[in-house]
Amino acid sequence: MGQDGHRFYENQPQLSTVGCDRWADWSISPLSRPVDPERGVTLEARREGDENGRSIWIYQLVLDESGEVTERLPLREICWILADEDDDQVLDISPLVARPERNTTSQLSAEFKEFGVVWD
Repeated sequence: MGQDGHRFYENQPQLSTVGCDRWADWSISPLSRPVDPERGVTLEARREGDENGRSIWIYQLVLDESGEVTERLPLREICWILADEDDDQVLDISPLVARPERNTTSQLSAEFKEFGVVWD
């Protein structure tokens, strides 16, 4: 447990993504750069395709002082989301805080200062 009470995975802060249909598909990635608490983290979910098929890639966007993207850091590829693209699908994108431990009595809190989704 860190000095501020936050837990880390293997003593490092992590950025995680979860894809969920019938079961949750969780991944974590170490933060490659310190995060400014005032600016937070910007993620992008992008539909991509190649000779192997279509998928959704999740990227952490590195922004400069003016908010322009300077780098896209790949976090994960989710292939199964577009497997049945002809079917009616619902895609929900939302912030979430969670802990993997089931038997704990410690408090868990998070503050989301801003959350938005832009559909292109």
